[in-house]
Amino acid sequence: MKILFFSDIHVYKHRGDEKFIQIALDFIDYIGSYSIRNSIKHLIFCGDLFHTKTKIDSVDFIKVRDKIREIAKKLNFYFIIGNHDMPILDSAEGSIIKAFDEYGKIIENYKWFDFDNIRFHLVSYRKYASMPEFKMSTKNILVMHQDIIGFKMNDNYINKQEGLNVQSLKQFDLVFSGHYHIHQSKGNIIYIGSPFQINFGERNDVKGFVVFDTSSFKWEFIEYKKAPKFKVIHYNEYKRASVKNKFIKVLIPSNIKNLIPIKNHLMSRGALSVDFSSDNEELIKELEFVEELNQTNIKNLAMEFLENIKIPDNLSKKKLIAAFDDVNDEYLSQKG
Repeated sequence: MKILFFSDIHVYKHRGDEKFIQIALDFIDYIGSYSIRNSIKHLIFCGDLFHTKTKIDSVDFIKVRDKIREIAKKLNFYFIIGNHDMPILDSAEGSIIKAFDEYGKIIENYKWFDFDNIRFHLVSYRKYASMPEFKMSTKNILVMHQDIIGFKMNDNYINKQEGLNVQSLKQFDLVFSGHYHIHQSKGNIIYIGSPFQINFGERNDVKGFVVFDTSSFKWEFIEYKKAPKFKVIHYNEYKRASVKNKFIKVLIPSNIKNLIPIKNHLMSRGALSVDFSSDNEELIKELEFVEELNQTNIKNLAMEFLENIKIPDNLSKKKLIAAFDDVNDEYLSQKG
């Protein structure tokens, strides 16, 4: 038996662009047809279906619901609730994922399922609560949406302090997790990663999903190649670079002032959008770091900052980080 794991779709008009709704819908379509072609009956979603927690475009919701409803007629869905699916921290109450209970099994906290004598422990996101007790069987696989210390949250940030430690997960034969958008693995732990790129900081990341074979007890990362990619080119390359079906950023020397002909040329050759930036390498890194924070969550920056300053005794680091999270949610809601 084969099981497909996918995660972190984050349905949203990223960069204010409607195209990202269709990119997400196309991916959902793809995993449905891929599963049918490859005799896969079970699909486990590892959290963060929508990008915002409290304000979701009703038209976008209906489009996603209709896609999943059609696929669910032929396949079995299991929905883990991610942090972006939780209006209330550590609680499934009010989660948009519960609207999909007609089309699959919703993991409000923890449930286990046995497939081919392998026990799959499914756990939804939990920030401060302890992990549930596990009744172990012969083979055990943990599936979750969680921070794990020592893994990359993005290309600029490695989690060094918050979440589960690797040692605590050694009791499982394998661990599959959503939450971090970079596909990566270390020992028995596999981060599935997000299925498509959403900013220039991810332009070098390979995106996709994971298929696990219960017979061989092996997993395989499947690259999803149909989504548009982000690409950065230098001004000197813009006439010959491959730009079709890509989001393009052109690095411009300070002496180039008229950008309209460059943009028109690239759009006429099939670029999906064209941005411009200075060709100063340090500035580029700073801008991409800010873009990644804007697309994910400013609490990562807050955590790093708070770790390096002395906090007064009357303040709680946990509450300060939660406040940053609330501000970010409100910002995304206003944008959405």
